[in-house]
Amino acid sequence: MTSLIRLHLLAPTGTHAHCLSLDEAGRIIGRETWSVDPPQRCRPPRSDAPVRDVLAVPGAAVGSTWMAIDAASEAQAVALARHRMEGRHASAPGALHVVLAPAHEGEPERQVLVVDPDLMQHWLDAASRLGIEADVVLPDYMLLPGPVPAGADDSAATAPATTRLERAGQWLVRGDRLAFTAEPELARLLLDMPADGATGTVVLPPDAGDESLAAGALQPSVNLLQHRFAPRRGDAGVASWHRVAILAALLVLSPALLAAGDAVRHGIAAMRLEREADDTARALLGASAADLPPAVALQDALDSGASGTTTPAALAPLFAAVGQVPGLHIERLDATEGRPVSACVAPATPADLDALREALARKGLSMAPGPASPTPADCAGHVLILAPEVHQ
Repeated sequence: MTSLIRLHLLAPTGTHAHCLSLDEAGRIIGRETWSVDPPQRCRPPRSDAPVRDVLAVPGAAVGSTWMAIDAASEAQAVALARHRMEGRHASAPGALHVVLAPAHEGEPERQVLVVDPDLMQHWLDAASRLGIEADVVLPDYMLLPGPVPAGADDSAATAPATTRLERAGQWLVRGDRLAFTAEPELARLLLDMPADGATGTVVLPPDAGDESLAAGALQPSVNLLQHRFAPRRGDAGVASWHRVAILAALLVLSPALLAAGDAVRHGIAAMRLEREADDTARALLGASAADLPPAVALQDALDSGASGTTTPAALAPLFAAVGQVPGLHIERLDATEGRPVSACVAPATPADLDALREALARKGLSMAPGPASPTPADCAGHVLILAPEVHQ
């Protein structure tokens, strides 16, 4: 069945939008307006066709910049970009919603988009109240044609580097390491336009503005629905305890799996699950878990919380405290039942250690430096001994 696309061009107030219905080729087949107050809905031309909703939010509220990011994984790249943007905006950790645009081969920098998460939620709530669950959210300027990527063929080398569209009294601009929405006077300053207005920027005619934006909705170049705003399917991002529960359940069910199919194949899978469960029990519950069947140890921990110095409940303050010190991470952890926790943290300056000590104290853990020698061979930082406060 042919699918439809609805492009919602949200007004700066966030309470109403211009809605364009598009066919699979990006042609506009309907124009409507929806609003929250008074309630007015935007409906697809054919109710039996699947619909993909693209919500274009006011670009003036979404910052855009480019950064050189050297990271081993996408998760590390996002964390590095978030850390830099929080420093640039003097914001508390988690106070900004930061998204990386997809990387392009040959491009040394990545586009970084940043928006206030409360404002992002306001936009989503406004659309949701009218039954619109966006599949893609992006700033309006990202609907404009992008610049020619590195390595493009010669026929594309003469394409414009910057495109501009005037809409609703604002300029939407997208070019080489440049993307924003602003009032004309401010936009001229950002573009460094000469007094006579001459510039290499290609200006799209206003009467063709809807068609230009519709083309960008066919293959959106970025989606702000990531991280905390990622569409949830069930309880995505299962917590560690939930993973432990799943592992225990799989272990309990392994005999049924053996009886259900190929005995050899399922036998190998059951053995692997048993080893994983055994390792997980030892890591979470300490040495005492070695005397218990893995399923029993895990189930006991889930039921009772398994008090002790090595349970997740006791280690959580350590992980939370390390997370509050920028750049600090745990390289080695020795958590044995009945003994204080020994952790290797790196890199660690004296200021980092002071900040960690204060964070741990607030969470009921005392911290002392470990023995100067012998230092574990796999520890490139500082060994710390931690013990919980004694509770009656």
